[in-house]
Amino acid sequence: MRSIFNAKEIVSGGVWISPSGEIFGVPLTHIRDVVADPVKFGLTSDFIRQVFARHGEGAGSEGNARDEIISLLVLKDWIRIRFHPGDSGFHIELYRLNPKQKEFLSGWASKVLGKHPDRAGFRTEISEAVGIVSVFELRELLDSKRFIEAAYRSLESFPDNASALYKSISGVF
Repeated sequence: MRSIFNAKEIVSGGVWISPSGEIFGVPLTHIRDVVADPVKFGLTSDFIRQVFARHGEGAGSEGNARDEIISLLVLKDWIRIRFHPGDSGFHIELYRLNPKQKEFLSGWASKVLGKHPDRAGFRTEISEAVGIVSVFELRELLDSKRFIEAAYRSLESFPDNASALYKSISGVF
């Protein structure tokens, strides 16, 4: 499988990072990418059709079927990244932050900053399926010390999640 890395897609459509760390640019939407090549994601065309039919939605639409399919992929360790131009920031969805995914995100951030160093301070929100949301600057994904410091800043911002966030980052570095 050939990785696709297109700088334009990184700041417009988005990115998928596979469970093995391959980075794929998303030309239109994440769900359309899955519908166009379900095998790349470990799914079948029949499965995709069944999910959309069960929800009464057209294939590739942005509704409940999309949410179900993307949630399934996140649970299978796919990482979904979107760029929000209005917020000048990235939103990252993953199952649970672990050392492997931290390494993948660091590699992705390195590629983005290699093409666009002016985006180092962009807001980067990581949402874990377990309900933890952490906020960083993009540059902080490159450096373990800065990453952990940013995670502690998130602890202060979201005291209700403090225990869960601490457990999620323990052992990551």
